[in-house]
Amino acid sequence: MAKIFISFLGTNDYLECSYKFRNVIIKNVRFVQEATIKLNCMEWSADDRVIIFTTKDSFQKNWKDNGHKDWKTGETQDRTGLEKRIKDLGLNCQWQQVSILDGKTESEIWDIFSTVFKQINQNDEIIFDITHAF
Repeated sequence: MAKIFISFLGTNDYLECSYKFRNVIIKNVRFVQEATIKLNCMEWSADDRVIIFTTKDSFQKNWKDNGHKDWKTGETQDRTGLEKRIKDLGLNCQWQQVSILDGKTESEIWDIFSTVFKQINQNDEIIFDITHAF
């Protein structure tokens, strides 16, 4: 039985904040996914997986580095993307980004459901991040 962490990355310009779970505090991280991984997945094995679902926009804005522009000046903002943040954690488990549609139609919503469902195996133990409320 593998453990998997499933999350959907949004398009907002995430701000640094601190997360607390029980007595553990994760300080100064932009992405709730990073905090959740630090709290739950650091001891996972090579059989376990972290899966981050991204739309085309969230991939460009938050998976990759420097995806946001200052709304006043139009200048690119210096922001490390979630891909690099996860890579720098040095996880023992597998991790991947999976592309999904925007979910603007019923057909796209069913496609997203199918894409997510294909990532799950019978008897997997799932940590499901719903903070983005996708």
